[in-house]
Amino acid sequence: MYRYLALIVSFIALPLWAEQLQRDSLRQDQKRSVELVGSIQHDGLYAHKDAAIGADKPEFPYLSNTYLDVGIRSKYVSAGLRGEVLLAPMPGFDPTFKGAGVSHVFVKVQTKYGSLTIGDVYGQFGSGMILRLYEDRAIGLDNALRGAKLYLTPYKGIAIQVLGGKQRRYWEMYDDGAWGFNYRKDALIGADMELGLHEWIPAMQEKGANLTIGGSWVSKYQKEDTLIASSVIRDGYLYAQRYNLPEWVGAWDARVQFQMKGWNALVEYAYKANDPSYDNGLSYKPGQTLLVSLSYSRSGLAVLGQIKRSENMSFRSDRLGDNVAGKINYLPPFAQQHTYTLASLNSYVTQIAGGEWAFQGEVAYTWKRHTAMGGKYGTTLKLHATHIRGLEDTEYYTDVNVELHKKLTPEWTIHALLMYQGYNQFIVEGHGP
Repeated sequence: MYRYLALIVSFIALPLWAEQLQRDSLRQDQKRSVELVGSIQHDGLYAHKDAAIGADKPEFPYLSNTYLDVGIRSKYVSAGLRGEVLLAPMPGFDPTFKGAGVSHVFVKVQTKYGSLTIGDVYGQFGSGMILRLYEDRAIGLDNALRGAKLYLTPYKGIAIQVLGGKQRRYWEMYDDGAWGFNYRKDALIGADMELGLHEWIPAMQEKGANLTIGGSWVSKYQKEDTLIASSVIRDGYLYAQRYNLPEWVGAWDARVQFQMKGWNALVEYAYKANDPSYDNGLSYKPGQTLLVSLSYSRSGLAVLGQIKRSENMSFRSDRLGDNVAGKINYLPPFAQQHTYTLASLNSYVTQIAGGEWAFQGEVAYTWKRHTAMGGKYGTTLKLHATHIRGLEDTEYYTDVNVELHKKLTPEWTIHALLMYQGYNQFIVEGHGP
């Protein structure tokens, strides 16, 4: 532990020179419609010694994360790269996040019927339960795939994604060269298709109904590691018994979604083959997740109900990895993300490996302006409830709250929150009595 001086620098800016070059380029040749874009982000903290709490000064007192994005865009072709300098990363980030270099580079060709991206790609299949490749700098997450992604819309109502490559595990991908294409070590491939059936059924179009079905498949490859399961002595000799680990691990997902006149219903199921890993204690049990969501909205009213059951769905490109590096999939937490610090002190994290039952419900109503309850500017009241339990019925997390938002004048607003929260300290914080 060490104390932080209250010096936080964070900015995202489009360089003026890039903007000027863009304007000049457009004036010189309007037909080309070429844009030059870019951004710089720098977050920093200065730490110093505090004898009162026994905090020593770190090796690098100024901790910072810096990102530089540069790109070029036109009607059919775009390209870009990102440089990162994280020699002394901000506190709370994965230790392997430390490093510097060009972390992201791509070229994308866009046509009427789809696109092809070569380089570092992001993407998501369905709700992300078997594949979600994305970046979130605030928590130090970037699990891009260095390879290629093909997205096709060959006919109305049909969308296809195919991708493959090597997943980024921070700077580890550069161990085997600048491009990191060492498929003898690990690889990831996948495909997804969605069919918009309403596009082919006139009766549904007349009623404003949408019906979409989708299916996905993902497989990861990792060369088998030699892991010792146990040792036995026979005839005076010591024999080691090792794990028989699968090199290819597959997962699939099926879903159906229906929307009509404010109603939105989704049912999605995902299955993952046996995948012994650090997360699940080298268990050979397969994983699965079922998600059911139903919502309704109209002017002033919104209602949501969701149920999720998940078991052993940790999915990584490195079976012995931990923290946030190398994650392939994502499971929604089904817990409200509170705005204010006090309410979010004990935020819940989905138990991907161990599994859970999760229930979430919410009702929000807004009274119109110039009514008895709405007043001059309107009033919003929201009731939210979350309850999450282990598969063996151990309570993990409960959050029930009522939230009121009312604007009194152009300058003054009331935002009140009444909340009950109960949580399993061992599950949420990783320790307990």
